[in-house]
Amino acid sequence: MQPNEIVVARLGSGLSIVRAIDQHSPSKSIKSKKIRILTARNKEARLPYNRILLSTGVVAQNSDTVEEFVAECEALSKEIDLSEIWEITRDQKHGLTLEELNELYWNMELPCPARQVALLFQLEDPDIVYFFSDDERYKARSKEDVENIWKRRCIANENARMEVELMNYLVIGNLPPNITPYQEELVFYIKQYVIDGENFARNNFVRKLVAIVNSSTRDPQKFSFEILVKAKLLSDDEPLELARSGISMTFQDIVSDEIQSLNLPRILEETRRVDLTSCPVTTIDDEGSADKDDGLSLSVEVSSK
Repeated sequence: MQPNEIVVARLGSGLSIVRAIDQHSPSKSIKSKKIRILTARNKEARLPYNRILLSTGVVAQNSDTVEEFVAECEALSKEIDLSEIWEITRDQKHGLTLEELNELYWNMELPCPARQVALLFQLEDPDIVYFFSDDERYKARSKEDVENIWKRRCIANENARMEVELMNYLVIGNLPPNITPYQEELVFYIKQYVIDGENFARNNFVRKLVAIVNSSTRDPQKFSFEILVKAKLLSDDEPLELARSGISMTFQDIVSDEIQSLNLPRILEETRRVDLTSCPVTTIDDEGSADKDDGLSLSVEVSSK
């Protein structure tokens, strides 16, 4: 490795094209030490030698040369289709080195540095489909594995489409005309987030849904409640506290049957009784009470005098 040589290093953010500051030979002693590099912003850093994936042999005396090299590599990388060499190598049990794949893909014996870097970036892409890294070699995935990866990606893309569609409908107070089972599941998640907030196991996922239509809200739980009310999936006075306390909002059959057996019209004809079921009631039971059966309703009566 020469002074100011362009190398490919594995940084915290992924692969990056940088410059080595000092000269190094790949001896056992240097491989256990750190080397100095210059990042894209000309900031010095020290990296373990094993974080250098490729020495290009290209020496750059200034950052402009590095930027030109990076631009060339990026342009070449966009043109690479790994399926071409996957078709050739998928039946091989042993992996191939970067140099071997480079020769196969570009059909040339002497490696061109920019082409080799472009291919390396494709092979080290976290979303790579056709190959996987195995101890400095790259093995071709089986046909079945590749088909399964593409199938999962198709499902993920379709789910993402349905997420955007649902949120765009909810924000205007509607549900998609042909709501899917997956979208019904999403509505359930949003309701649970409204009830449990950050205690809901999938709260991060629901916040990402909210960000689709409102990335600036400081209260995604409140926003979720508002769009569900707007879509008439919840009411303004939804008894959320009952849901948070795990208290059922339906009566047992035996209770319902007894209520149905009552002659309510006759009971309400009694002068000592007044029908107040339309009045809003606030319970005054203890927080931990499972029977919310004590409550108050306040009204202001204006005297005609």
